[in-house]
Amino acid sequence: MRRTYPEADILSLNTQDVLASWWASDVREFLRAGLDIADGAAGSGSWISDTYPVLRIWPPGMPAIMALIVLLPGPFFPLQATLSLVVWSTPGALLATIVWTQRRSPAIAVAVCALWIGLPASWAWAYGPGVLNADLYGSAFVVLAVILVYLAGAQGINSNLIKPERLVMLVLAGASVGAAQYFRWSTFLTIPVMVLFLLVFILVRQAHSKRLKYSHDKGETQALGVIPSPKSEVANAGHQLVKALVPLLMGWLIVVTPWTVHIALTDDSPSWQWQQASWTCGDSWQTDEQLISRGGSWLVEGRANWPCEIDPDRCAEINNVALINDSSSHNFLLEEKLKSILRNPLPFAVNRAQMWSSGVFTLPSSSPGSNDAVLFGVLNIGAFALLVALTFTWFEKRPLFFGLIWAALISQGLTLSVYHMEVRYLNTFTTLPWVALILVLPEYLKTVGVARWIRHVTE
Repeated sequence: MRRTYPEADILSLNTQDVLASWWASDVREFLRAGLDIADGAAGSGSWISDTYPVLRIWPPGMPAIMALIVLLPGPFFPLQATLSLVVWSTPGALLATIVWTQRRSPAIAVAVCALWIGLPASWAWAYGPGVLNADLYGSAFVVLAVILVYLAGAQGINSNLIKPERLVMLVLAGASVGAAQYFRWSTFLTIPVMVLFLLVFILVRQAHSKRLKYSHDKGETQALGVIPSPKSEVANAGHQLVKALVPLLMGWLIVVTPWTVHIALTDDSPSWQWQQASWTCGDSWQTDEQLISRGGSWLVEGRANWPCEIDPDRCAEINNVALINDSSSHNFLLEEKLKSILRNPLPFAVNRAQMWSSGVFTLPSSSPGSNDAVLFGVLNIGAFALLVALTFTWFEKRPLFFGLIWAALISQGLTLSVYHMEVRYLNTFTTLPWVALILVLPEYLKTVGVARWIRHVTE
């Protein structure tokens, strides 16, 4: 983590305290932009200063939240903390409500609440320094989207998804993914990846159906030990899945379109998260000593300069201060990062695996490699393994649900694989597997039984 958080009573913080705090650099920038937006809303300034770059560094969600808090009457931090905690606690409360309704067991619902609070993403981040950061909102909205897709009633891909209440759930799920994009740019690939997943699933299922039909025609069904699926049934399943995707896509587009149009009309280089090359690709081609000399020890901890680790010769060639600090060199430096992966695929894989392992066993508020949450790391790996097994055995029953989960993980995973890592970036990874297990594992075990599932996974 790049900052050490103070032990003082942060509940008494006001806007001036945050602006003067050395430990809250990201939050300070969010607040400055929020004050600018608030001034514009009050008619005493521009909506956002043309010279102020914060909305070219991060998506606009957190500055907008700061502006809202500033405009509301009352002390700054308690209002900010209350809003943040409500956003993060909503998915946990919704999970407990679903369990209570389905299982008719208050004890299990209380256990779900305890699990939610006990996750490191909650007690070590969301209910602490995370109330001032965007990660909390980004993770919460992704988890909320997954829960809403579950509630949309994918009792299988043949479900009747045209009921109004289910359409509303799907639209809200898409909007929730869009909301997450306003806080964490790393979620921007979630919807495209999910659509690609599900289209591939439909095509594979149709191809498999044709193979079964051919085998049946040849009299080989008994030997295969399967029953051919009627072509009309497969076509109907694909049709229903596409019908479910449409309202989800609509919800997502409704939320992300306004900012997309705004930056397209006002920015020469439109992007949801534009950063100078010296802050992203430029960091990649500097040595540890260079990064530390300019206060970038947190970049070294997050292994932002991994190209120099896996391709030191090319790093020495590119390591030119004028070049790495020139924003016009962004495309060249990015291209060189990708080439370094192609030249050194195995060292890259090892480097990224080491980076991920440095965060899995560490609390979100700590530096990578601190290994101060080994037990939680082991439990999270176990939950992730169960999610993988459950996906292979139950995907066909809930393709939209699993598709969204894996799309969110892949979208953020791709981003983390090419940039530096802070442990808080893993909050979504350490939360979604537990959400999937709480919602789907009981229904699966109830349907097929524990023994059959274990036999199926181990075969």
